[in-house]
Amino acid sequence: MMSTANEQSLHADANAERLYKDSLAVARQGQWQHALTLAEQAVVLQPYNANYHAHTGCALFMLGEYARATDSLVRAIDLDANHVAALNNLAYIYNQAACYGRAEALLQHSVSLVPDQAEAWLSLCFAAQHLDYREDDAVRYAMRAVELNPRNAFPYTYLSRAKLTQGDLPGALEAIQIAASLDPDNPAYRYRAGVCLLEMDRVAEAIDAFQTALALDPEHCDTWQALAEYLYKIEDFAAAEEACRHAELRAASKFPVHELLAKILFVTGRYDEAKQLFDENTAAFCATNKITPRRSHTGWAPVRSVANWSESHSLTLTPMLPERTLQTEDALCFGASPEGAHAEPVTLPAAYVAEVANAVIMPGHELILVDGERQVLYDRLAFFHDWHALRPDEYVPMCSDTHVFFQVMEMAPERIEAGIFLLTEAMNNYAHWISEQLPRLRLLEQMPQYDGMPILVSDGLYPQQIEALEFIVQGRYPIRILDLKQSFEVGRLIYPSILTAYHKRRYRPNERASATDGALHPEAIHYLRERILPRVGGVPGKRRRLWISRRKQFRKGQRRLLNEAELEALFLSYGFESVMPENMSFTEQVKLFSEAEMIAGPGGSAFMNMVFAHDDARVLILTKDHPEVNYHYFSNIARIIGQSVAYVCGETVKNHGVLGFETDYTVDLATTRDAIEKFLLAARR
Repeated sequence: MMSTANEQSLHADANAERLYKDSLAVARQGQWQHALTLAEQAVVLQPYNANYHAHTGCALFMLGEYARATDSLVRAIDLDANHVAALNNLAYIYNQAACYGRAEALLQHSVSLVPDQAEAWLSLCFAAQHLDYREDDAVRYAMRAVELNPRNAFPYTYLSRAKLTQGDLPGALEAIQIAASLDPDNPAYRYRAGVCLLEMDRVAEAIDAFQTALALDPEHCDTWQALAEYLYKIEDFAAAEEACRHAELRAASKFPVHELLAKILFVTGRYDEAKQLFDENTAAFCATNKITPRRSHTGWAPVRSVANWSESHSLTLTPMLPERTLQTEDALCFGASPEGAHAEPVTLPAAYVAEVANAVIMPGHELILVDGERQVLYDRLAFFHDWHALRPDEYVPMCSDTHVFFQVMEMAPERIEAGIFLLTEAMNNYAHWISEQLPRLRLLEQMPQYDGMPILVSDGLYPQQIEALEFIVQGRYPIRILDLKQSFEVGRLIYPSILTAYHKRRYRPNERASATDGALHPEAIHYLRERILPRVGGVPGKRRRLWISRRKQFRKGQRRLLNEAELEALFLSYGFESVMPENMSFTEQVKLFSEAEMIAGPGGSAFMNMVFAHDDARVLILTKDHPEVNYHYFSNIARIIGQSVAYVCGETVKNHGVLGFETDYTVDLATTRDAIEKFLLAARR
């Protein structure tokens, strides 16, 4: 006879299974709250059944209770490590929470158990697309999903996105065109084809694809948005506004549409309308996403140069270096002869020191507000007179050729009575800090009246940047670091201008970088060598060969040299040593590079250390044939010192969503070897 305990156990099991099946039934009807109640009752009766925990997790997820859903799914997997549904659902939650590595591990186990899961392969594709250096895997995962379901359009959309990110634009277009052929009435596929075609600069075909999408569905918001963004970039503002208005009427989320519309309004001179829309959009975004608004206010004002304003207010303005014209040379390139490598004359703006009274400054930006915020002093825009040349940021979200829209952070309670302005937009860029900011102090050295006045810099600088500044000033000026979350009133602001034609800029479609971008006054380079090398130089007479590694630059959008490993091996075979300057202090970098006779590597900020190398050093920069690469920036510096620079121009990998020259690239091994033999080693033979 069966014991009472066994009878009770069997009864509990039967009840649990009945509750579980009832929960599945109501879940199929979309009654997730009821399904959860039944599933939780089943778990209470039989807490060691993985199916019950997995289904509870699914119900919790559908109800938006992601933390509890995760707990239930983890418990299910603890009970049954091969529970495919729990693995897939937990991976989905991890993907949504940006835990892509954990999601991928679960999904790889899932497809090892059941290989023919198309949806799991697509989830794998999604995870891999968000992991560094995993573009090829994302394509492989998507192709597996396509193989499993070749007559379904949906997997081809994943494949298209993966190939876009990989840089295979023809492959991305082919995949989405297959999706469109399988589902010809779906406007989303025509829209995505238009995006691919725009990336390929096939503009007329892209517009046709967008028009087809709108013919299929005049309400297709993504297409209107894409059209508006494209028309804004080519400066057809009337058409861009019309497309934006269409998107505005149809968008589920108005935030990106209103952000673009505000920019269109501002660049066309409708400043008050733009401000109102920007402020309303920001407030709505914060409310919707439950974000505490920043303590700040916005405004707009016309722009003047610092020198112009200072002179008009009868304040001290001291000319230091005259405007001058320099003639550059053609850049020496291997592998390609980019149009932007050709020589042309460069105009260097006059350098000066000016005083500004009762200014408001914003750490993290070069903008200066004066006259009760009714005017903006902004030498960069005053120099360009071109809104498109400036990259929008949180301090200046938008501008026109003559006006700036600014966002002022909460004002610090303490007023700064006097200070020397050394703020910059490129604050975390080592090269721009060394070449543009430090030489400004040269202008002050002949002006003892400013001795002891604090230098004002932004918080967030790298330790090497602060070290370099301290090394230059040697206690002559105290350094005051300003909080990025605040703005500051300064009674007497001393402004030494930068000794360069402005370099940090954005380019229009089909516009190229040229020799005119970023050339430096020779005095700036001589100043760095004269002030630093005598005190930090390395071993006299030592001549090293340095390979500057960028192995740590592994994120998409960081100009990755995708075949760096094989190129580094090539240079090591020629006696180069691999170095990673970002791991060194400033003085360690100076000592290292002061011993260099040859410097090579993928282009980046660390090449600014060439200013400390031997005056006959040879520098080989691996880069790409791209219209926004400046082939003269380092060449112009080398000419001032007496060094030589050459470039190996590789092939651009056009990563979708990556701006300008930040795209990845590859460099041909044979071409590089040729450059080593004919340029680097030629002078040694």
